[in-house]
Amino acid sequence: MARLVQQQRQSLGLSVRAAARKAGVDRATWAGLEDGSRETQDRQFAGIERALEWAAGSIDAIRRDAAVPLVPWVFSVGDGTLGELIATRRNQVNLTYEQLSARAGALGHEISGRTLARLANNNPPEFPGPSTLKAVAAALDLPLADVRQAATRTAHVWPDRKQDHGTDRWEELVRDLEPAEIDHVLNVVRAVVQAIRAPDR
Repeated sequence: MARLVQQQRQSLGLSVRAAARKAGVDRATWAGLEDGSRETQDRQFAGIERALEWAAGSIDAIRRDAAVPLVPWVFSVGDGTLGELIATRRNQVNLTYEQLSARAGALGHEISGRTLARLANNNPPEFPGPSTLKAVAAALDLPLADVRQAATRTAHVWPDRKQDHGTDRWEELVRDLEPAEIDHVLNVVRAVVQAIRAPDR
């Protein structure tokens, strides 16, 4: 396991410190995992698998010498709703909604476990705002563009959401775009906003 962990960390371009931070363990724990000097705690498996982009259950499979699903977790952003994205990712990382909430908080984003659960069931009071979507992305450790697309696809199940013409125009604008194209549009928008806010304007 030590050899596989080290190889995967290096293939992802992560330092020991960065991998440990992503997994939620200290540097000494990760170093001990790679040199075999420490026994890995069961409660640390989910974080280590997440940092290595391995499927849930990979470490347990390695320890049992079973078939090891050492493949990254992939969610097709073209298929699911925001609720499906949250539920699938939560099961993959094996964390509770409260643990996901704490993970978002550690990254500077506030979102409650209850809100995450409501979003997972496609039952929020209204269409989630930008700060909520950023918090969801942080909690799930996923690109913000993936979360935005899933939310846009889910909008039709929230008929009581507040009418936001800006949101409606955005949905219309990006409806047929690929994630990379949406990121490009966002970069252009950011540049325009920065130019408008520049002190010499």
